[in-house]
Amino acid sequence: MRTIENQRWTVISPSRTPVPWRELWERRELLGFLVWRELKVRYKQTAIGALWAIFQPLVAMAIFSVIFGRLVGVESGPVSYATFALTGLVLWIFYANTVGQASNSLIDNERILSKVYFPRLMLPVAPVLAGLVDAAIGTVLLLAVAMVDTNPFTLRLVAAPAAFALAATASIGIGLVLSALNVHFRDVKYVVPFMLQVWMFASPVVYPASTIPDSWRAVYAINPVSTAITILRWSVLGAEGPPLSAIVASTAVAAAVLAIGVKVFNRAEGTFADVV
Repeated sequence: MRTIENQRWTVISPSRTPVPWRELWERRELLGFLVWRELKVRYKQTAIGALWAIFQPLVAMAIFSVIFGRLVGVESGPVSYATFALTGLVLWIFYANTVGQASNSLIDNERILSKVYFPRLMLPVAPVLAGLVDAAIGTVLLLAVAMVDTNPFTLRLVAAPAAFALAATASIGIGLVLSALNVHFRDVKYVVPFMLQVWMFASPVVYPASTIPDSWRAVYAINPVSTAITILRWSVLGAEGPPLSAIVASTAVAAAVLAIGVKVFNRAEGTFADVV
């Protein structure tokens, strides 16, 4: 009988690099499976399935049109307020949903975390990638509605993916931080919905970015979502676009948030299996 001293042990530990690119690439099929699972679970046993990606922004558009378009009288420029609001809602719903799902990703997968090793970074990233599918469906709806008010089929449409890429970068960064914190502090899941409600009104979802005073524009550009929505409105509706300085500032902030998120996540990763 072999003694324990003669046995070989293989120790699997996380990559020492900030982002384990090689591991992510080698396990890209696993990431694809996690994204596919997110989509299946999201609409499992639902009556209308993926049509929720259309129903949710449509209902929100109708409510906002009555409250902010008719009662408050928010200016929407040459297009109807319904189209104006839908443009902001399609991107905001993508951002809000992915941040919320990413923040709970480690808690929702606690059994996997404690049994199998894989790059944990995949868990918060998967909901964001899955959310891009819903965002694509919502964008098709947006283009169909925009055709009633204006002709959205111009060269500006090539900038639409950049708006979602900017929002996705910020969403992954925030999601990494919140998911790591959520493992240790379970009240994070109660803070996130409130934070997103405040964040929505700090972004030009229901009002145009042009209403922000010039003295506050630099501060406003710190919010990548505000610039992303403004880019999408410029791309689809031909509205006033963000200045180059705002694009640069928002892109830098989103990249910085992503870098901070990766650092915080990597530092806390070693304790996930023990705490979760």
